[in-house]
Amino acid sequence: QVVLNLLSNAAKFARARVTVVLGFGAAAIVGPGTINASPFKANAAAPLLAYELGGTLLLGVIAAVAFATILAVVAGLTLSGASAVSHDIYSSVVKKGHADSAAELRVSRITTICLGIVAVILGIAFEKQNIAFMVSLAFAIAASANFPVLILSLLWKDCTTRGAVIGGFLGLVSSVVLTVLSPSVWEATLGNPKGSAPFPYTSPALFSMTIGFVGIWLFSVLDRSAQAVAEAVDEGAIYTCPMHPEIRQDHPGNCPKCGMALEPEMPSLEGDDENPELRDFTRRFWWTLPLSVIVMALAMVGHRLGLMSMTAQSWVEWVLATPVVLWAGWPFLERGVQSIANRSPNMFTLIGLGVASAYLYSVIATLAPGLFPTRFAAHGRIGVYFEAAAVIVSLTLLGQMLELKARSQTSAAIRSLLGLSPKTARRLNDDGTEADVALDQVQVGDRLRVRPGEKVPVDGTVLEGRSALDESMVTGESMPVSKDA
Repeated sequence: QVVLNLLSNAAKFARARVTVVLGFGAAAIVGPGTINASPFKANAAAPLLAYELGGTLLLGVIAAVAFATILAVVAGLTLSGASAVSHDIYSSVVKKGHADSAAELRVSRITTICLGIVAVILGIAFEKQNIAFMVSLAFAIAASANFPVLILSLLWKDCTTRGAVIGGFLGLVSSVVLTVLSPSVWEATLGNPKGSAPFPYTSPALFSMTIGFVGIWLFSVLDRSAQAVAEAVDEGAIYTCPMHPEIRQDHPGNCPKCGMALEPEMPSLEGDDENPELRDFTRRFWWTLPLSVIVMALAMVGHRLGLMSMTAQSWVEWVLATPVVLWAGWPFLERGVQSIANRSPNMFTLIGLGVASAYLYSVIATLAPGLFPTRFAAHGRIGVYFEAAAVIVSLTLLGQMLELKARSQTSAAIRSLLGLSPKTARRLNDDGTEADVALDQVQVGDRLRVRPGEKVPVDGTVLEGRSALDESMVTGESMPVSKDA
């Protein structure tokens, strides 16, 4: 697939060079005046150049090549579109892989007819547009939908399926919308007055591809679906709670007793040094810390500064505290609900109750202050506690970051110790030969030879020979220990 993509891109580049050469050649030999005077204007540059250079013979050859190219392109696009709809969408998504061949064929035929109708309508609508420019717009739309997905799926390990689908869809929709709102369509095709196009640029790729990249990143980061969790899971790994080792499961999650995030029972040498939960909490903390500081400052000294009315200040505090509580504090609220459902109250139960109570009370006091007695009023408004909810979330995030960082350092130390173990063992075969095998291929009952200066690869019993072993990594004793059969 990669080779085909490279060949396709090379062919597109070659066609672009040919287009440039033909364009300059037509401008120099035929002349811009003759080209613009023709019924099809710039689209007639290549036929006019062929007629100027070779008469009707070369014009006929160019027309035949162009017609054959159009047939090939239309046939290829129709086949790929019909197969994508019938197989990828209808069979795989709609029917969950249980569609029969007759149904797929019927959907493919209907799709072919629909594509033909749409192509005819668009061809009539864009009849006067420059063909090369329309090709560039098609490339821009395709790049907006596909390029961000290809790049991030290859280079960013945290890209999820949901993030790729939503980001690619956003790139596709934004490129189509911006193309319609651009002068090339809004004015030239739809006939609106010149200068009235909402989007001032002729090509949307720079903006729509950026939207695609941002969409993939944002929705991958926020993706907490079961599929995203499964994609991030190490196959065969067992996850357990540091505080409750009896909790064991084959996928990440939260401990049903204390609410702490489960960790791999045995760190992997190929694993990331940084805890994913630590990375997530760190991002939430630093992105919302300025909001918490501003809310707290307004609550403490806002009535003295006189920047706004106290009613307006309550609304401002609500707007600033909402991302802190509902986004940064969402993991704590979720764990608090889980603790109640599991009938195992813990720290997150208190945090969730405190944050939710302060936030919901403050929202009601902001929206309907008349529901509260007048003695609840202070400084010209019903007292609100948005700053308490925001600060609790920020301080809890900070505490979790410090705890997770300490646990990550412990895991890194264990991973360093695992890295000291040998990667291979020298196995004695039944025929007397010896061979180096990977450590995961060693079975119970195998005989291994440990030569002088080598590390002992696995636990076992000495069958023959005698030597002194350094067991300081296990016992802490620096003196070598004698081992014999």
